[in-house]
Amino acid sequence: HAGAIVVPLNVYLHEKELEHIINDSKPHIIIASEPQKKKLENITFDATLLTEDFFIIREHTTQPLETPAYQQTDCAVILYTSGTTGLPKGVMVSSQGIITNCMQGIANFDITGNERIYAALPLFHSYMENAAVWSPLIVGATVIVVPSRTRGALLKGLPLRPTVVLGIPHLFGLFALMKTAPFPDVKLFVSGGDALHNKIRMGFELIYNRKITNGYGLTETGPFISVDIDDARRPAGCVGKGMEDVCVEIRDHDGTVLPACTPGTLWVKGNNCMLGYYNAPEATTKIMID
Repeated sequence: HAGAIVVPLNVYLHEKELEHIINDSKPHIIIASEPQKKKLENITFDATLLTEDFFIIREHTTQPLETPAYQQTDCAVILYTSGTTGLPKGVMVSSQGIITNCMQGIANFDITGNERIYAALPLFHSYMENAAVWSPLIVGATVIVVPSRTRGALLKGLPLRPTVVLGIPHLFGLFALMKTAPFPDVKLFVSGGDALHNKIRMGFELIYNRKITNGYGLTETGPFISVDIDDARRPAGCVGKGMEDVCVEIRDHDGTVLPACTPGTLWVKGNNCMLGYYNAPEATTKIMID
């Protein structure tokens, strides 16, 4: 309600990577835990540095807080990419984009307020922000936050009887190695964030006799684009059809739509897509794929 823009940061970033993001986003306030504050000691910035105690912000407020008028299409969050194709870029996301993609995911996964969502990945990532923060808040679901992917931490969260397990392929590989992890109430195992390899998919499905639902998305699209949720045997690389109100096409470099199964450029259109890259006015929402 304050009208501020939030910039979540990857807690695993090195000082140089943090310095780039801070210099690019130019935040007014930085809220950091003690370990993260140590990383910031050698970085020069003009922002007010606060502890992770959010309420201390009140002490730094010199004027009454007013709620400005804003539109659903205004930027609400800037999510920085991992920088796999260069320096991390700030993806500008509107509240409309967030809510749209959340509702698309809720509809596709049939999520209700009765769910107990098992989240064993960092919450700063767009995948977890949508599926383990925003969407559960909308439907009133419970989130089981697992602080690390160690065997002990993973097993500690399972007695809480999750109904949905969110993970990356590596997580399902760990469960396959465990062989006897209890999943009595789980209706969905959702994999995203990386390519799902056949060895992991086949190993998990052979051991637990359960399908891994494979999804695909990008930070730039909220992140959900498509999901293979049908209860059928498919190749590990299948990511299903585009979600509701997400237009997906494969085109060549001239923009011509290509036939099915032809490599090209992925074009995505919908209210879930980003507003653009921060500090990059000529950027486009057209995303290249290998």
